[in-house]
Amino acid sequence: GCDASISGIVVDSGGNAYAGGSATNTPWEAATVPDLSILTTPGAFQQTIDYDCTMIDAQCGGFAVKLNPSGTAFVYATYIGPSNSGVRGIAIDAAGDAYVVGSTRSSTFPVTPDALKPTIGLNSDAFLFKLNPSGSSMLYSTYLGDGGVVNFTSSNEEYAIGTITDRNGNAFVIGTTSSPDFPMFNAPELPDGGYSGLFVSRFSSGTPAPKPVIQPNGVANAASFQPAAVADNEIVSIFGSNLGPQTAVTFHLTNSGLVDSSAGNVRVFVNGIPIPILFAQTNQINAVLPTIPTGEVQIAVEY
Repeated sequence: GCDASISGIVVDSGGNAYAGGSATNTPWEAATVPDLSILTTPGAFQQTIDYDCTMIDAQCGGFAVKLNPSGTAFVYATYIGPSNSGVRGIAIDAAGDAYVVGSTRSSTFPVTPDALKPTIGLNSDAFLFKLNPSGSSMLYSTYLGDGGVVNFTSSNEEYAIGTITDRNGNAFVIGTTSSPDFPMFNAPELPDGGYSGLFVSRFSSGTPAPKPVIQPNGVANAASFQPAAVADNEIVSIFGSNLGPQTAVTFHLTNSGLVDSSAGNVRVFVNGIPIPILFAQTNQINAVLPTIPTGEVQIAVEY
């Protein structure tokens, strides 16, 4: 028999729900898996799977689905990879692209020409798979794992267990590795020499978000909106572009009951020191100005 399990669910700003998961053989039976191709949608990236999963507890294949906001119909439903592959996490970016991660033992898992790692390693590899908003096209796909160095004290296996994206479209993959030559960059060596442990890998989209820009005379008293009226320990408004999210975010309190210096990933610094934020949106921030030191004052926004 074959069971399906969901390993990750995420919802976009429009209310569409995305889920990723795997079909697996039941632990008490290694039987022929029925044809489940009717569960995919027309035009989906992968509408069939080979079902070569005769091993007990085998991963018969991964899948990703997108459900409309009312939960009444699939926007898309597609398989991800051949048998002996499984999906363990899913995330989306601002454009609606889905990032699917998991693991595979298959040498025929689909990869793109620009894949970081186009071929599988010695045993199982993690994978990162990027799907377009309609579920019809593979935008990027790569194996993620060892380089083929044999070490008899390790099993050379990688498993991706989750993923998130940031506003720049970068994807972060978290998983486990037991390979001595897992690719690392700007990372300390693991205590046991790198043969086992967790990993976090960041994949860049290559299209960074525009940086915040404060307009000329863009720091003003929040009541009068006059730049000349700014004073110590008062609320100021900062005007510009790309200062924060499209949807306004407001302050929250720290455990000490103070207004936090971060709101919706927005921070404001006065001479390098973060200050409390009350409100932030793409073209305006309201914050509490501290005691202003004598001399030049520099205000910077981080988002």
